[in-house]
Amino acid sequence: MTGGIVEWWRKLTLQIKLQILIQGILVVILVAAQHWISLQFENQALNAVNERAQAVADGAINGLNTLMITKAGDDEIISNKESRALFIQKMGASEGVKELRIIRSKGIVDEFGEGLPQEHAVDEMDRNVLSGGKTESRITLDGTGAWLRTEVPFVASKDFRTTNCLKCHSADEGAVLGAASVTISVKNDLDMIHKINTWIWIGQGILQIVLAWADKILANFP
Repeated sequence: MTGGIVEWWRKLTLQIKLQILIQGILVVILVAAQHWISLQFENQALNAVNERAQAVADGAINGLNTLMITKAGDDEIISNKESRALFIQKMGASEGVKELRIIRSKGIVDEFGEGLPQEHAVDEMDRNVLSGGKTESRITLDGTGAWLRTEVPFVASKDFRTTNCLKCHSADEGAVLGAASVTISVKNDLDMIHKINTWIWIGQGILQIVLAWADKILANFP
């Protein structure tokens, strides 16, 4: 097999050998360039969705922070379970949002009680964010679509957007008080990425045909 290929290569003219080598190099370069471009489109699209999810989570945290320092009678509004549940429901009704959850840390549970059923940590991602205090994101696919889940911790601070968290919480500065988990649809974004990749492949194929045709014409010139 190898010997046959070597013999076939030897029989080719120098011009055809150069044409094959140049065409091969161009194919490698163009495929690599296409892969890079596809990754850039994908990263930009998913980063935009992630920013939207973080904006919803950040808005929920800001809202809860406001409820924490706003009183209705003698108590802060945030202490009313019905008001808190309604706020979370309304924030989670944003377009494209599948789910919004507010998770309490162990310190908040110990200080203020279990809270609402939907305020409990339910999986490894919840526990990782509560223990590590770092934002996490992941993409999941299921029978209903494609989803990006982003979870943002809220951390105790003496100046959390003009609010001193330590006045309301028996926690050290830097302690994780809870997290906001947002799941948002990425189906349209992934469909767009697929269409872009398809058109890039089509363009690549057309370009290769044009180049091969141009090489054939040039080869016929004296």
